Amino acid sequence: MLGFKTVKWIFIFVFLVLLAGVITGLISWYYLVIALVLYISFNFIQSFRIRANYYIKANCMAQHTLDKIALTFDDGPDTKTLEIMDMLDAYNAKACFFIIGKKVEQYPEIVKEIDKRGHIIGNHSYKHNNLCKSLSVRSIKNEIEYTNQLIKQIIHKEPAFFRPPYGVTNPLIAKAIKSFSMDVIGWSIRSFDTLNKKNMSLAKVKREISSGKIILLHDTSPDILWLLQNILEHLKENGYELCSVGELFALEPYKSGKQ
Repeated sequence: MLGFKTVKWIFIFVFLVLLAGVITGLISWYYLVIALVLYISFNFIQSFRIRANYYIKANCMAQHTLDKIALTFDDGPDTKTLEIMDMLDAYNAKACFFIIGKKVEQYPEIVKEIDKRGHIIGNHSYKHNNLCKSLSVRSIKNEIEYTNQLIKQIIHKEPAFFRPPYGVTNPLIAKAIKSFSMDVIGWSIRSFDTLNKKNMSLAKVKREISSGKIILLHDTSPDILWLLQNILEHLKENGYELCSVGELFALEPYKSGKQ
């Protein structure tokens, strides 16, 4: 798929051609409006498609990974995080927890426990607002940087993985992330576990499971423990191996030299 910069230059070329047509009277000015509306609409849609790699490269699915699956949890730490880890321990499974800075301040001991049990900790912004509403690269960078520092103060390691809230991206977010040299981690199976429809979520995960995929879950989901246990059982019964996101993509989860 074409990236944002390529699409932008194609649009500029098309727009100039249409503008020349308007100036010479060959076409009506409303073709310019149609082109602009289509361009803006297309970019808006791509903002919500992290797997499209439109604004920035996101690691969503690994190739050539025989029967390996990665579990990720967003929006923690939360009151259920310890129980989630207990269940993961029972299946000898590891996961990546993308945590929110404000909750890091609220539950520092849980953050410490996540690291102690050998799970990966990733940055999920400070406030978990829609970063697309941010008007400057600086404000986005502040969210990422402050959360990284909060995590580092607790586990003495600085995350190298970032997942934007809601998986939403745009040029400003992309520029901010690149300045930190962080890897963006997306997903390839969205469970929709926050909808409180556990049977639907489980069926969706089972239907979409295949090697190299990343499953998106949330610490805060009402039925997360039931759903997680059933997913773990399904993976076990079908011979899938759970591995970390870092192992799936051969990426270091923490910034080197800062541990």
